[in-house]
Amino acid sequence: MRGLDQGGLVFFPEYSIVWGKPGKTAGTSLLEVFSKRFGESVTFKSDPIAYRGLLNTPLEHLIRIVTVRNPFTRFASLWRYSERVHWIRPSMPFGQFASEFVGYFGQYSIFRAHARPVVNYLDELDLPKTLRVESLQDDVDDLMFGLGLGPIEVPRRNVDDRPALDLADLYRNNPDAAQFVRKFYCSDFGDDCSTPMDRHRGFTYLATTESL
Repeated sequence: MRGLDQGGLVFFPEYSIVWGKPGKTAGTSLLEVFSKRFGESVTFKSDPIAYRGLLNTPLEHLIRIVTVRNPFTRFASLWRYSERVHWIRPSMPFGQFASEFVGYFGQYSIFRAHARPVVNYLDELDLPKTLRVESLQDDVDDLMFGLGLGPIEVPRRNVDDRPALDLADLYRNNPDAAQFVRKFYCSDFGDDCSTPMDRHRGFTYLATTESL
């Protein structure tokens, strides 16, 4: 797990759980749920020494979880979030965000932490259980059942209060942005690129915006 030694994982020592928490995958909502069920957590930010120690735990001794999300939806969510927290200038057009994304990704570690491909977590944790944002309540119910715990409602936290995006129109009107997402997150789509994701075919998403 050394590839995530500067953060991105949340440990729950009481249950021997490690959770890969990519940015913009309902992390705030799930942290509330997991804290109620699994107790105190350890992150790089809360305790870097303990965090780095837990990184040495053999994977076979841990319950491994990663949250995943359709890259097209996740990218659009990151755009709006970046504006809300002032990482980008107000009202930056979506197409411009896509064209300048690589610069932000390379320059700012906090932006990079929110935007890195999900495959980074899947590879580091070696075939973990995945929770899809698109079916989050059902997947959390299955996780709790498998652990012998009762169901718990997943709240909606850190939600953008602006009108919902029409994602199909957004990408239809910004074809270059759609192409960029398809290329940058190629491994999350299961494509043959620099970080192939063949082992994770079951966790990939259709490479289309038509279903958004």
